[in-house]
Amino acid sequence: MAPTKGYYGLIQFCPDPARLECANVGVLLYCPEANFIDARLAPGNDRIRRFFGKDYPNFDYDRLNAAKRSIENRLKIERKHFSSLDDLLIFINTRANEVRISQPRPMKVIQPEDAIKELFAELVGGRPERARQLPLFP
Repeated sequence: MAPTKGYYGLIQFCPDPARLECANVGVLLYCPEANFIDARLAPGNDRIRRFFGKDYPNFDYDRLNAAKRSIENRLKIERKHFSSLDDLLIFINTRANEVRISQPRPMKVIQPEDAIKELFAELVGGRPERARQLPLFP
């Protein structure tokens, strides 16, 4: 497949919009020329617990999980309505709860399915393995 232009956005949990502190919980990838749009979301909320603390006030995991599922479901339902970057921007701007989508960033995409897996692993998934520390003195 020839490279095509794509746009990705971070799906983020932002409990207090005034503070602009967010935890990445997923990614969205849109490739207009490939007629591809999809999202990958973390199945759990461990990243949020680590970022905000397990005792974060008014934290409702059921509501958070419902908001994440809502994004996936809306993309499936409205998939055929995405024909341009403007359509994606409208979708992003309609997210008004604690789960938001960042402004899209351009990227070159060869295989959309591979690209979204790589984005998720890099931006949301587990932490990268640390480089092995070599002793200062042999």
